[in-house]
Amino acid sequence: SCRSVELIDDSIPCPLVHTLCLRACVAIRSIEALGNPDLWPCLTDLDCTGCRALRLESLALVLSTAPALHTLNLSGMRALRSLAELCRPEISPSDAAIGTADENTDTAQHKMPEFGLLSRLRHLDLACCRQLADVAALEHCQGLRFLSLRECRAVSSLSELSACVQLRELVLNGCRSLDPGALHQVGRCISLVKLSISNIRGLTDIEGLRGYTKLER
Repeated sequence: SCRSVELIDDSIPCPLVHTLCLRACVAIRSIEALGNPDLWPCLTDLDCTGCRALRLESLALVLSTAPALHTLNLSGMRALRSLAELCRPEISPSDAAIGTADENTDTAQHKMPEFGLLSRLRHLDLACCRQLADVAALEHCQGLRFLSLRECRAVSSLSELSACVQLRELVLNGCRSLDPGALHQVGRCISLVKLSISNIRGLTDIEGLRGYTKLER
């Protein structure tokens, strides 16, 4: 880990790099350059585990512009409260019409996240994102094969998981706030073969998985 690194600038092209590990770079704040297709055209795997100072808007920009990125590890991202924060706001036509004539005009209500960007992700690790409570954007993650919500103690519902039709492995260990009926929601993931559900306090039975024969472990 490079604990003193604060940003990745756009001065050095890395056209052959596929995997970048920023694990425990606790001071890094800005990584916008990673989304530049001229500098990082082949980046597919990004590990930001323990990047506590990383600005979510910087990460959202990378997700919106990196052409090949499909594997993302955000373990321990303390600031993340909603998956929607990983999506760069999209300016509506009404905003475009307003332009910059009045910089004081509040147009926030016209800006919606570009959820479609999440559909490119295949592997998403959100372990120990303990402030994360809103995972409704999972309904836009149709391409996910792996999802870890380990120790995401504020997550209570998984109702949007039914949209993750390609999900094969799900880790829910330590999700202490999950609703008792969460396994019924998990059972809708038609491709799931691996499920981890240890240390879930509200889980009283596994009836939600009855008849679900695809699970290998």
